[in-house]
Amino acid sequence: MMSETGGRKNIIPGIIMFSLFGFAGQHIYNALDARQGSLVDLKDARPTEFSSVTTPQSNQVSVASKNPNKTLDQPIWRRALNSSWSPMKVLSDEEYEKLLRKKLLRVDAEIAILDENIAKARAKADADYRSRKEENS
Repeated sequence: MMSETGGRKNIIPGIIMFSLFGFAGQHIYNALDARQGSLVDLKDARPTEFSSVTTPQSNQVSVASKNPNKTLDQPIWRRALNSSWSPMKVLSDEEYEKLLRKKLLRVDAEIAILDENIAKARAKADADYRSRKEENS
């Protein structure tokens, strides 16, 4: 077993390499997420959501968002869930209620279809029973 993994002498280099891989992967993810976030911010922005700010040191105009949902002040778990890379999303109460109503409508439709199928099966069974009863009489 030790010959397959290289023994104790490879523990430190392994820790260093996997730490570097993790560090590089996290920075790549952060760069892609920041790029995607800036594209979404610019695409979804309305003129009233932004204000121009002039910095006294550089006299350059920068754009600052007044929308608190798109700042880095949010907890990391909320930013991760709102990321375009995440398969999950934080839902508001209204969005969740709308989602539940859609699911309930689907279930009601399936129940109605099943009820129709049961009624047809019962009608067919009754017709078969009556025809057999008439044949035997």
